Amino acid sequence: MKIKNILLTSDDGYNSLGIRLLTHILKDKFNLKIAATFSQQSGVGGRMSLKKGGKWREAQVEGVSAFWVKGTPMDAIEAAYAYFKKTPFDLVISGINWGANIGGAVMSSGTFSAAHRALHNQLSPYALVLSWDLPSKYWFKKHDLKEEFKTHLEYPGEIVAKLINFVIKNNFWNCKLLNINFPDKKTRQVKFTKLVPCLWELYPDQINLKKDFTFSYPVTIKNTSQDKTVDTWALKHNFISISPCDPYMLDKDVYNKVKDKELKL
Repeated sequence: MKIKNILLTSDDGYNSLGIRLLTHILKDKFNLKIAATFSQQSGVGGRMSLKKGGKWREAQVEGVSAFWVKGTPMDAIEAAYAYFKKTPFDLVISGINWGANIGGAVMSSGTFSAAHRALHNQLSPYALVLSWDLPSKYWFKKHDLKEEFKTHLEYPGEIVAKLINFVIKNNFWNCKLLNINFPDKKTRQVKFTKLVPCLWELYPDQINLKKDFTFSYPVTIKNTSQDKTVDTWALKHNFISISPCDPYMLDKDVYNKVKDKELKL
């Protein structure tokens, strides 16, 4: 499989460390473009600025043409469809996100939602979601353009580059959407996993409802799953986790059983 044109996106911002790291390690081999949010937008999931719209501008990141939107990751992908509609991409990479995207929690992830939307907009036939399992203090970090990313070139940079090449060499294992998480500490071990099905095994106390009728989310992760087939177990045991995802969400087994049936209510 030949991959030449790649669109990079992120919910951490167009000039985030993850975007700059990907740009640095990929720009000599691939034709890159960037479409992302102006600022940190982690945790907004699939929200779009349908009512109020927003602003956008062109930019440059590490010598690569980019544009940003003052909106959500979904807005960035919608804008990319309009901006690059005459430029077919071979691959969309969303990330590298500062913080893991695992289990059903991917639905609240701007990083995952952007990649998912890109496939449905047919910006590309394939999408990768890349996330790094850093401590919670990094999840909503404001990325500074002056901040040095060279300290991350060995890990996850070098390993990300090798993994992307390996994924392409294996034709994405015929999967349209791969959700990939890198453990906090350096590793070369890779494990194919399922998304952990029960988030209570990860976030035992997901929300605090207070007596003053406010609520808040704790950021404590306990990761109690003992299932060796899921993404959370892999990260806990220092494996890179690759989870093949169906971006079209159809339950094919059920559909094939009922597709010829017609009902009258």
